Amino acid sequence: KPLDMFVSRIVKAGSDLAVCVVNLLDCYKICESAFEDCKSLKSITVPSSVETIEDYAIGYTSEPVMWNPSKHYPDKDFTIYGHKGTIAESYAVKNGIKFVDVDSVVGDCNGDGEFSIADAVVLQKWLLNVADTKIFDWKKADLCADNTLDVYDLCVMKNKLLLKK
Repeated sequence: KPLDMFVSRIVKAGSDLAVCVVNLLDCYKICESAFEDCKSLKSITVPSSVETIEDYAIGYTSEPVMWNPSKHYPDKDFTIYGHKGTIAESYAVKNGIKFVDVDSVVGDCNGDGEFSIADAVVLQKWLLNVADTKIFDWKKADLCADNTLDVYDLCVMKNKLLLKK
């Protein structure tokens, strides 16, 4: 079935749309102005399944700023996470939005572009078979490089996090 985008929950909060959960995993197209004026949304991870991102779809606001008289304004604090060489990167570059290559961060198994305690939590939940726990890229969590995710990877991950401080 055609799927332009799936937003699990949008809450109207005054003039701001507060996006609580956005799932783009099965998405192939993000429509024009889809997330414009979602001030609470400061970053988004665009999976490689997305083939089209229309104008002003993400990382834009319609609030006027002095230096840009057009109707749509890029959010200078917005970040797009995605795979290098995909539409996510080209959209970010074209629109002057910060882009982070999710493939470049070892240990980032939740796909947020950072290696943090959140990744250890996701891996631990996945190892414990907690319902609805998903690993964004299991190879990034395979810190022992043995093509298996297990408690040893979690131990290495926690140790790397402790040493990171």
